[in-house]
Amino acid sequence: MGMKTWVVVLIKDFDSAKQRLRPALGVKSRRALARRNALLAVRAAAAGDHVASASRLKPPVAVAVPASGRGGTNALYVRPPGAIDMQFGDDSFARFRAEAKAKKVNFAVHHSDAMALDLDEPADLARLSRAG
Repeated sequence: MGMKTWVVVLIKDFDSAKQRLRPALGVKSRRALARRNALLAVRAAAAGDHVASASRLKPPVAVAVPASGRGGTNALYVRPPGAIDMQFGDDSFARFRAEAKAKKVNFAVHHSDAMALDLDEPADLARLSRAG
């Protein structure tokens, strides 16, 4: 029997998401942005096995997408589930890497400009408009 892949995408309630963007976006715009980001996250999660198998790393493995700024992680593929603990917030990328090393879990970095950009603060929106 083949191994099944479980995908967990953490999505905050759309009405309470993106509160730090209040100075730059109204309620409807923040809600729409949160919905769009959730859809992108689900699509990216569906591609997790493809990215992990291209890296040719054998389980246990963790593949992380670093967030731009604040040292966070915008996507994480872990096989098997539980090989490393879930972490959130600033510096989570370094904590994932350190735990993987300590537990002898293969660790790979997947660089993606599209996935790396956080849209949490007004400065992030300015960075996005300059990049586009």
